[in-house]
Amino acid sequence: MTAERKKEKHTYYRCTGFRGKCGNADIREERLVDLLGGVVELIQIPAEWADWIANGLRVTENDLEHTRQQALAQTTLLDSILSNCTLRSRNSLSHLR
Repeated sequence: MTAERKKEKHTYYRCTGFRGKCGNADIREERLVDLLGGVVELIQIPAEWADWIANGLRVTENDLEHTRQQALAQTTLLDSILSNCTLRSRNSLSHLR
């Protein structure tokens, strides 16, 4: 499914046809919201489940940030090492000129 803005006013959703023609017509965003809203409001998650999910997302976000910080530190270290190697190579080759 993909969204397409028409007449710079309304957003319509339609099948991309990736898995073959589905036969469904385009649907305006407002209508889709109404249809899905009716289904979603029937879903109730117990508070303890919601807390568990929220905690899991926070832990995952913290883990991702920690991993990103480690990758950044390693990248900085490798960049420094490569810069030093380049400078040493230039210095050792300067006498050949």
